[in-house]
Amino acid sequence: MRKLIVTLLFLLTASASAAESFVTALEEVVTTNQGKLTADWDQSTGITKLRLNGKEILQHEDAPMFMSPRIAGNGKEFVLAFKATGGFSCGGEFVVVEVAEPIVLSKPFGNCNDRYAARVEGNSLVITMPSYIPHPELLTKSEIAKRNKTFSVYAPN
Repeated sequence: MRKLIVTLLFLLTASASAAESFVTALEEVVTTNQGKLTADWDQSTGITKLRLNGKEILQHEDAPMFMSPRIAGNGKEFVLAFKATGGFSCGGEFVVVEVAEPIVLSKPFGNCNDRYAARVEGNSLVITMPSYIPHPELLTKSEIAKRNKTFSVYAPN
């Protein structure tokens, strides 16, 4: 069984962030090479089910789940699923869905931020997120700059 290896690296400078353009995962339906990926939220139960062609692959309780557009390259296909928390201090966390046979899911990860930039490099999905700072007024500008980025690299085995 393939695994997703997770590496989180916190950068200490803001220089790497200048060229990034961040987006928010807001899709409820994503078309992939394997079929249609849907995030179906039942408001009465608070449960969201992520399904590929109707088959459940992930369930999330208490808040909706949203997806990134399809991220593809080098014969690989990924979608980021954002599991919202419904809270104010932490918006949620991500799960990488490698759309393959079989489907591969990462462990949940993130820094509470729902914004990201993603690209495929070789066999890896590289995800960049701005730091999530719930109370930036409590930090100096230099402290904020030190926490500016998180890089997450996901590589299937």
